Amino acid sequence: MGLKDGLRDGLMNFCEGIIGVVYEPAKGAMQEGEQGFYSGVGRGLSGLIGRPKTGVLIFVRHMSEGIKNTPMTFDSLEKKQAYVLLLLLPMPRRCLLTIFSAGT
Repeated sequence: MGLKDGLRDGLMNFCEGIIGVVYEPAKGAMQEGEQGFYSGVGRGLSGLIGRPKTGVLIFVRHMSEGIKNTPMTFDSLEKKQAYVLLLLLPMPRRCLLTIFSAGT
């Protein structure tokens, strides 16, 4: 999970919202005639509004999962411990520790 998955799923939802403006009225017209067309227009327009919002939320969810999983990409136990230590330290100490440990 991360940027790639979030972009893919977010763009997919966005495109489905745009396609739904045409698809839903056509589907409604084929199934129920004129009344189905008008209800399809309503479904298509609500999808046009709702799907992009859902796409943004999916993108944010995938990004946060990717950020959460970032520490798991460290290879050794020492790097994981150093990362946890950096998260627990106050900001000024964290900056100094990062600067001085960059050479190791």
